[in-house]
Parts: sequence; structure tokens; C-alpha cells
Amino acid sequence: MARSRIVYHVVPNASSDKWMVLQEGIDDTRGVFRRKAEAVLDAKLRARKQEPSQVKVHNSDGNMEYESTYGEDPGVAQISSPAPTLDRAPPREL
Repeated sequence: MARSRIVYHVVPNASSDKWMVLQEGIDDTRGVFRRKAEAVLDAKLRARKQEPSQVKVHNSDGNMEYESTYGEDPGVAQISSPAPTLDRAPPREL
């Protein structure tokens, strides 16, 4: 059975002077940083160590800015596709 994805959020703290890394489903803060870039780096390093995972980065107003996904998506079945075929004859050598 596939393991569910771990999701980290990078969000501003209540006074908007620091950035926090939170993990969904866990009450404790994973990290507090002065700079957003430091919090994003920490969240991405954590996510890469715990694939499948995702990092959701929020703006200072709390709205989602972007997300990054690492590893296979546990909710999507992997489908292998056949090798492509040529629709025409290969070019002749001169």
C-alpha cells in the first residue's frame, strides 16, 4: 500500500515578522526563521528526505504562492505507455 504524502507549509507567524515551517497533521512547529527563503529551504530539505511529500509556500497575507511536489504521487496510478512508433518510413541514407 502506498504511503500518504507528507505536506509542509511555509507561513508567516502571527506577527508576520518570522516564517514558520509547519507539517500537516502535527501540532508542533517544525522551524521558525527570520527570512522566508530560509524557511522554504528547510521545508524543501525536509520534504526531499520524506518522499512522497509536498511543500506549500504562502505569501505574507497567508494566501498560497506556490507548491513543490517530491517523489511519486501516491494518489495517481503509474501507467506505462508503449514505445512510440514511426508513422512513416525512416529517411534514406544518401
